[in-house]
Amino acid sequence: QRDHLHAAMDVQVRQPQPGPSGVGDLNQEEYRQACAIATHLEVTRQQREEKREDISKKSAEAMRVRYEQRHRFLSRVPFISELVKDEQSRLQLVMALAPACFDHDDAIIQQGDVGNELYILEHGVVTVRQNGAEICDLYPGTTFGELALFFDLPRVASVVAKGDDCSVLVLRREQLFSAIDEETRLAMMAFARSMLLNGIPFFALNLKPEERRKIGEVVTRRSHGPGVEIVRQGAVVPVCLVLESGKLQTTLTKMVNGQEVVVEEKVKQNPGSCFGEVALLFDVPVQRTLVTLTEVSIMEITRESVASLLCPASREQMSAHAQRGWLAEVPTFKDLDKDVINQLQQAMQRVSLKKFEALVAPRLYESEDWNLRDRMILLESGILVSVPVENGQGDAQTSDLRNREHLITEHKVPGSVFQETAWLVDAMPKIELVACTDCVVLTLHRKDAIPIIGRDRCEALQAQFQGQGRPCAMPASPKKAPAKQKIGKDRMSITGELLTRRWCT
Repeated sequence: QRDHLHAAMDVQVRQPQPGPSGVGDLNQEEYRQACAIATHLEVTRQQREEKREDISKKSAEAMRVRYEQRHRFLSRVPFISELVKDEQSRLQLVMALAPACFDHDDAIIQQGDVGNELYILEHGVVTVRQNGAEICDLYPGTTFGELALFFDLPRVASVVAKGDDCSVLVLRREQLFSAIDEETRLAMMAFARSMLLNGIPFFALNLKPEERRKIGEVVTRRSHGPGVEIVRQGAVVPVCLVLESGKLQTTLTKMVNGQEVVVEEKVKQNPGSCFGEVALLFDVPVQRTLVTLTEVSIMEITRESVASLLCPASREQMSAHAQRGWLAEVPTFKDLDKDVINQLQQAMQRVSLKKFEALVAPRLYESEDWNLRDRMILLESGILVSVPVENGQGDAQTSDLRNREHLITEHKVPGSVFQETAWLVDAMPKIELVACTDCVVLTLHRKDAIPIIGRDRCEALQAQFQGQGRPCAMPASPKKAPAKQKIGKDRMSITGELLTRRWCT
């Protein structure tokens, strides 16, 4: 039959009209059947080609739509949409996106893992989980893991597929850098540094996005080898340090019987670890010694470089953030909620001091004009020195001050707290606090603190202090002195001379 069919097809081409006796070995009827079969096969072939062309067109259209969608998704990534202007580079990035599919409850990224991929959710829904708790759901077009393209950061949360039909697009670090030029790469790194600041509460909560972006552009990047001491505890440097890569060891020490004793040691290896952010505002000493363990890259943000970038409102918010941190370290406030700490910070009042002006002293405690008797005091800016008072007296003679010059050894810096229990109990000061420079202090009045903290908690704290033999201050009335005492000019000049000489030393 196949041979007959081929013969019929050949005859049909050569002889369109058969004779009455048929063609070759075929009679008239067989010839008509062969022609019908040939016609059917030709129609089928044409239909198949048309279908193939249609499928190709639909595939090309689907591919075009898919790439347009991926281009649109990729344009939502901030540093790509703003910095990659070349259309050819964008097309290369779109082509580099690799699809990946996940089933229900499959982990796309795992909390704590270190990766170098950016993910774009193309289809389906995923769930963000942190420490086992569900945080939120993400929908198509959402990106996650952007900083992994630049820094070896551990994932801060897990992302799990929700449903069986979930697909994501993956862009890896080497694919990104191979598709852009060096100038764009450097601009992206500056942008990524500003994004790294988003993970630091001190910057994320107080600065606007454009301010963080500007800071990311002015930072200085430094590299150090292993075993290098970057900064020592107690040094006053107007620099904030942010770890970009590598490992650091932080060491906290204290003096015990004249010996420096290590209290705590920690290893920091997470990019974004921040040290000394308050130094951008105040002259505060470094809390820990930083020593490199491996090759490290450090971002340095100087106070001078950011001074012109921050608006007054942002500086005020950063100051308030630092004040809340200092308040949270006060022993009587350590167990309070953040909302209570915020209210206490807002209730504090600012007081300015001139150079060589006394802030706290027993002689002031006896004065009617001294209004810090029932207030906790927090130093915001400037330097105070503390001088122990001999025999509980604050009106020593000039000769006594000269004899006490060696006692002027403790310098109080921003963040120092004085009379931390004055809002609870009345107690005679045992030291004199004198401003070595122009200073600003914040005071928290007893009448403001008690309603915020709650009377029950205050009574419990008062009972604790009464057990230590301290007088109760609620509802205590301030002490009144029979007469106002003044500081003589001779004593004031001698005090200034001693303080100046000691501070310069």
